[in-house]
Amino acid sequence: MDRDTVAGLMADALLERRFRHNDGAHPALAALRELAVNQGTDAGRRMVADDPHEVGSPPLSPIDPVELLQHDGALPSLPTVYVELRQRLADPDCSVREAAEVITRDAGLTAWLLRVVNSASYGLSGRVDTVTQAVAVVGMRQLETMVASGMLQSLMRSVPRGLVDMERLWRHSLAVGGAAREIWRLMGRPDPERLFVAGVLHDVGYLAFVMMAPQKAAQLVPRLRASHLPGHLAERELLGFDHAKLGGMLLHKWNMPVPLVMSVLRHHEPESVPSMPEPSVIHLADIVARAMGYGPDAESAVPPLSASAWEASGLAPQHLEAVANAMTAMVDDLGTAVMCTTV
Repeated sequence: MDRDTVAGLMADALLERRFRHNDGAHPALAALRELAVNQGTDAGRRMVADDPHEVGSPPLSPIDPVELLQHDGALPSLPTVYVELRQRLADPDCSVREAAEVITRDAGLTAWLLRVVNSASYGLSGRVDTVTQAVAVVGMRQLETMVASGMLQSLMRSVPRGLVDMERLWRHSLAVGGAAREIWRLMGRPDPERLFVAGVLHDVGYLAFVMMAPQKAAQLVPRLRASHLPGHLAERELLGFDHAKLGGMLLHKWNMPVPLVMSVLRHHEPESVPSMPEPSVIHLADIVARAMGYGPDAESAVPPLSASAWEASGLAPQHLEAVANAMTAMVDDLGTAVMCTTV
């Protein structure tokens, strides 16, 4: 058997594992699978064929997420610059220059904002070199949520080493943000940066859990890999809650905007909030990212697709190529940002 045949069989096996929780007959999933196949070996490289760990230790005891957040000494508080920015933006007379002055006090936040605005997804004809220009591009209404995404990098730097593949998780977060932004744009909705931020922060609950309960997290990770359930359902079975619930609770505690909170809280069950389109968009973006190999870990499978979320988007299967391309461009532009900036 030649090398190309072996590589093809391995890629087929990886794709079977990746889509194992979904009905391949759904038009959207069929389109995503075809896009993944067309990626060839790139699709395989993004999902390492690690063998699931055998788990023989006692079951995990359930945890109360409310109690976890009440004892969050291990969790970083909101950065001072972000708190001050929110206070400034609450003043309707706050100018672009005043907002920029606050951001420039944090070198990492400044670098992050400039990298995002200069990314290919903005399609600007010239380079933005100052924070004042960047604030003008993003807009005062979107500035607070855009800056909030920089907090994820701060959390990542505080996670104990060895528990999470930070580079993979960061690229997954960016992929979901890029896909969500493009889906929102294709739906004809305004302010797509809000969805980019929601996508970047959608798994913040997982990071928070690892930081606040590292010993439990060390026990959880191999169990998730060995489970035959989708990740969030395995978390509920093992812990009594999932990362989406913890993330939504954390963002609520930080007084984030309601659409952002709900996007994180309900991204695995968007049909529970049919009046809000944001959770459905993050749900779809997460599926696109994982389908194309940008999962948060080596064993990531595509979560079950919510048919109602797909229908509510108004998208057709042929739109998914544009979503995948925009997502890949975002990851290519910003995929190393977490290693290059300090928030």
